[in-house]
Amino acid sequence: MITITSHFAKADESDDVLIKNYEQLFTLTDNIPMGTYECPSPYKRILTPYAFKYLLGTGRMVYHKDTTIDFDKVKAKIDLSKNTRLEFYDACVANTMYSLQAGAKGMSAISGNLYPEILAWMCANATNPDRQEDVKYIQAQLTKTEDIIGQNYPLSAKYFLHKRGVPIAIKSRVNPEPLTTKQIQALEDTYKVFLGWCDRIGIKPASI
Repeated sequence: MITITSHFAKADESDDVLIKNYEQLFTLTDNIPMGTYECPSPYKRILTPYAFKYLLGTGRMVYHKDTTIDFDKVKAKIDLSKNTRLEFYDACVANTMYSLQAGAKGMSAISGNLYPEILAWMCANATNPDRQEDVKYIQAQLTKTEDIIGQNYPLSAKYFLHKRGVPIAIKSRVNPEPLTTKQIQALEDTYKVFLGWCDRIGIKPASI
């Protein structure tokens, strides 16, 4: 069961309120494995080290999607989760190389919806001493393109996937406004760049 952290306390309520509500959930759910997601909606509730330590201490947590962004704070939580059953996934693509090298299990960035094979390659090679030049290159490229694919998301992702051959309608309940001509051209350019990444690191884009 994946829980949204902001559902467990109001924005102006303390960590103790959040913990109390999690305790109630744990009481009602027997031994069901749990996860947390610091979802931006309805508001972003970043887990403090205090709250994170509590959740880890329950032994129930197996997954965490982090949206802290600040890598020093991300690393502090990665360090806390070591030697526990929790798998840590960072949502900030700019942290990819750093979080994986620090011990994150994987990444959960929006770019994984457009070119998952690139994120998978990073997960497999971030700590590979023989591929560090390519790892650093891909990290810079992922950071550079994130602003492009983030514009009018998730329509941007649907357009990109359609471009890749996925039979998906380019419509969204979240963003009813269509992609602009400029946004479409940027995504077309990003698709070409993506193919160049694949050539550089020696992988083939997944086919549909």
